[in-house]
Amino acid sequence: MGGDGDALDNNAIIVTDACCCMYDGCLFGDGCIGCMASETMCCLEMEFCCKQGAESLCCVCCAIRCVSPTVCIKSQGQMCCLAGAAAIPCDEEVPCMVGTCGIICYPTIAICKTLGDITGNSGGDAPPAEQVG
Repeated sequence: MGGDGDALDNNAIIVTDACCCMYDGCLFGDGCIGCMASETMCCLEMEFCCKQGAESLCCVCCAIRCVSPTVCIKSQGQMCCLAGAAAIPCDEEVPCMVGTCGIICYPTIAICKTLGDITGNSGGDAPPAEQVG
């Protein structure tokens, strides 16, 4: 289960490419089977999920609802082991990052690391990633 209540654990995504307010990468392990998407524009949120073990939504696998706005536009999705997200403005799940080919240059120097390792939100016993600048 993701940090915002959806079926995608963003902190488990190995970030391969990032440009300011968007990133994409790969997801391995328990959550990599299935597909899901969650999109928010102002206060309207649309979500669908076809992943094993995920909680049912309003209409079995999809839902549309009004939410308290936190960003203007936000989108995140997963198709099997490929995942990505974008947000305007950036937030905790979609932080400002810059990198390509698995090499992240900002907010820290990281090579083939998860979003949780890059932001220091991995939840494990490992120390947070070193901040540059």
